[in-house]
Amino acid sequence: MESSAKDEYGLLTRAKLAHIIKESEKAKEAELLDARLNLLSSKGQNFSGDIVFCSLRARVNKSEKEYSWAVKLPPMASKERMPMHRAIMMEEKEIEFYTKVLPAWKRLITDRRASFDITCFDSPYSEFHRDWQEGGSILVLQDLRAHGFRNAVDRKWGLNLHHAELALEELAKFHALGYAYLKSYPGGVRQGVDENTLMTRDYVFADPLPFTKGIIDSFDESLIPTSKSLLKSVQEPGQDFVGAMIRCHEQDNLFEMRNRLYSQDTKGFKTLCHGDPHLNNLLFKLVSSFVCNFYLTNWGFYPPGSKSPNHLCDSIMGPSMSPLPTRRSQGTSMLELNSFAFCRPCHLFQIWILCLAKH
Repeated sequence: MESSAKDEYGLLTRAKLAHIIKESEKAKEAELLDARLNLLSSKGQNFSGDIVFCSLRARVNKSEKEYSWAVKLPPMASKERMPMHRAIMMEEKEIEFYTKVLPAWKRLITDRRASFDITCFDSPYSEFHRDWQEGGSILVLQDLRAHGFRNAVDRKWGLNLHHAELALEELAKFHALGYAYLKSYPGGVRQGVDENTLMTRDYVFADPLPFTKGIIDSFDESLIPTSKSLLKSVQEPGQDFVGAMIRCHEQDNLFEMRNRLYSQDTKGFKTLCHGDPHLNNLLFKLVSSFVCNFYLTNWGFYPPGSKSPNHLCDSIMGPSMSPLPTRRSQGTSMLELNSFAFCRPCHLFQIWILCLAKH
């Protein structure tokens, strides 16, 4: 559900919108003629910021143009969310993806003449202010509804197998590009990590700021009993998932293992990962009767090494009433698809992956 249309919202005054149009067009002059702004207010949305859909009409260098944008603003009205928002660098990471990482990925595809592309539109404008009480940040994105994209049909129940495979395939391309990007530096992944410290530092688990650390410690304390209950509910007679988890935790603390995985240490395999590929961040587009396109929104990054294909399968498929053997078969086929979809772009970039199964 969206609010009624307005011509201004928060930081998006008519003067600011005219300025954004002028800057994005690199124009000498821009006059805003009409503005219809709707704040996205659906349940489960707007956790990481306010999304304002903007339908604009402007005169740019004496020619009329129309714009359909989705503008992301920080949740400045929330005293609970905004400090956490800043502590995990959410705005800065997302802006850096569109201003630095995505252009570099597209140059990499062009330079290597790779025969594939990533489905991601450029951002026409962004700005960031450290003192959010005076300015906050603005990230202008294309309104993908104008390009034929929509949410999954029933996000409560997850995706069917075809759409889950589509999502995993596109995510694999994303991971391959993240790996190729880090490897493209003259000094390899180590230099790639060092020159992308904002994107590769985990401000949530491995290297949090003081504000975040106390919250995460409390969160971790609740995970073990919750995980025990979950594993107990899915294990079959003769299986001991709970005992296996406890033994693993005693042998190598699971939280410390997670923090090592999320760290900027470059031992082993590392790539950039999307931080939150759940159903509210997946969009689909019907291309023909049987073919869909896929788009990821809300680029809340995690650092190199996190978010395995197993985790992604759980995130996007949701609950299932299928028998366990069927679920295992589906999971195996999707992991194979993910590996193939990851290796193909790496091969096109002339990067060879050794011992992929181990990772």
